Amino acid sequence: MELRIKLFLAFLAVIAVFALYKTSSKFRFLSLADVGIPVTSQLPGVNNDPDNDGLTNSEEDYWTTNPNNADTDGDGYLDGDEVVNGYDPLISGLTPIGGSVTDQFVNLTLSGFVEGSLKEDSPNYFQSLDDITSSVIDRVEAGQIASIEFPTVQSTRENQQIYLESLKPIFKDLLIAYYGEAYQLIDQLENIGAKGFSNSEVISFFSQYTNIALNISRSFQDVKVPENWKKEHEILSSFVTNFRNSNSSLQKGQVDPINATNSLNALIDMAESVPSLVEAYEQKIKKEELGVKNYFQSIQ
Repeated sequence: MELRIKLFLAFLAVIAVFALYKTSSKFRFLSLADVGIPVTSQLPGVNNDPDNDGLTNSEEDYWTTNPNNADTDGDGYLDGDEVVNGYDPLISGLTPIGGSVTDQFVNLTLSGFVEGSLKEDSPNYFQSLDDITSSVIDRVEAGQIASIEFPTVQSTRENQQIYLESLKPIFKDLLIAYYGEAYQLIDQLENIGAKGFSNSEVISFFSQYTNIALNISRSFQDVKVPENWKKEHEILSSFVTNFRNSNSSLQKGQVDPINATNSLNALIDMAESVPSLVEAYEQKIKKEELGVKNYFQSIQ
């Protein structure tokens, strides 16, 4: 299903959220244009950035982050990386600066009702729906932190064998975690459908897998990648990043249900990429003649 269709369905599903916001007078009119993001032309010096998170001490003051803690909110991302990518360094997980995707949807929807374009008799009704959907899609797509960066080494046979061996426990943990979560998703979908993202069992479930994904991500960052394996490693990196980001967004589904809905779709769709990921590694092993047979079967 295309992202536009998924988000349009989310649009309809979140009408209930819109009603809740409306009756409780919790609309927030925020604009990213009103939020300044300090940008420096070069990395700050060590003395001016004691925690090496990419933010100078003055920038730490601006964002009210901890100058002695590179990851103030403890979500696995450096404060500087979150700021550069448009995320709030004080809120765990990937929460956009200036409000959530749902906040944007609610504000746009309210504006459409007020000025009349979202009234059913408006000649611009369907165009307004499309504009709102497009805006939310742009926000979702812009809110993707790049895949995990990784150190590289020369493409010697020894380095390639070390690389594959170091990946074994990571592959094992990743596949067990992903399929273990997928096996339980039906129950969680029922909970979400009946009780919403604010249900304590739903939050606990995705919090557990957020922590598991974060630990896998941290182990993954230490792997030294042979230059000739960069393409395959980037595929794996994207899988790890998507697994981590999706669970992080789902954990916060009660405050951003549209982004959580998209993340749920992404988590389910990841199953389709597992066979191609496995095949990419098996084919590369064969091409490089590394003498490793049935690599994934050897992961115990």
